[in-house]
Amino acid sequence: MTEATNSGAVTSPAKRGRGEKSSPTIYDIARLAGVNPSTVSRALSKPGRVSAKTQKIIEDAAEQLNYQVNPFARALPTGRTQTIGLIVADITNPTFFDIIRGAETTGSARDYTLVLAESAESPETELIAARRMLGTVDGLILASPAWTTKRSGLWLRTSR
Repeated sequence: MTEATNSGAVTSPAKRGRGEKSSPTIYDIARLAGVNPSTVSRALSKPGRVSAKTQKIIEDAAEQLNYQVNPFARALPTGRTQTIGLIVADITNPTFFDIIRGAETTGSARDYTLVLAESAESPETELIAARRMLGTVDGLILASPAWTTKRSGLWLRTSR
């Protein structure tokens, strides 16, 4: 993994600032590819908005730097993380296999990632998992055979 510096020297993102590792950014890719960061952003988020030659240069630079998209950074402008949360009561219960597989298959087909949690049939654990997920997922699926009106009210108060 390398990048061009202001002096033209090439350094690794892992050797930046006080020896701390940092993931490469679109700015690193832009320096290596010799283009503006906005061009990198367009190329990575909406392929086809830059020339095929520039696209290839940017993709090669991103690969050389081992660039990985940060889903939370990508979510900042839209508020969408492309993730769906699924909470199941008992991950070892075969009843939930099809639910998990169906959620994964359906989500994957729409470019969503599934985040899975198990409540161990505990309403408290279920609520904790839901609270942890609510701020980071676009939607939440609860697969619980023990759903009650009382629990529904608790969830409604929690989600506000």
